[in-house]
Amino acid sequence: MQLPLPRIDFDRIREHEGSQHRAWEELTYLLVPDIERLPVHAQLERRAAPDGGIEFSCPAPTGRGDGLWAWQAKYLDELDDSALQQMRRSFFDALENTPTLTRYAYILPIDRSAAVIPGRISALEKWNRAAER
Repeated sequence: MQLPLPRIDFDRIREHEGSQHRAWEELTYLLVPDIERLPVHAQLERRAAPDGGIEFSCPAPTGRGDGLWAWQAKYLDELDDSALQQMRRSFFDALENTPTLTRYAYILPIDRSAAVIPGRISALEKWNRAAER
């Protein structure tokens, strides 16, 4: 039985190297191997700024495809048009700079499935519409 995840207020994340954005990047770097169930020997490679749309990456684990898997951490508080534009730019930068890319994931401190505010669409619906474009 899987226990529900605790509710965490990422707006209060402690700064790392002088910024909450860097703290989010560091936290995601530490958590991705467990979240993705990467093999113990998997080596994540960090990219320094400018990162070409990729925060960190690793070769696809054996038996789970070919090429390179990559992640982009975005410390955003909502999925608005500006955020979606940033994400789109990162995605196309990653494709352009990494021809062996076969899997790309964003890591956001946003619950896309959160309740909808009357008169507004959910973050998940915004995401789905942006992905279709």
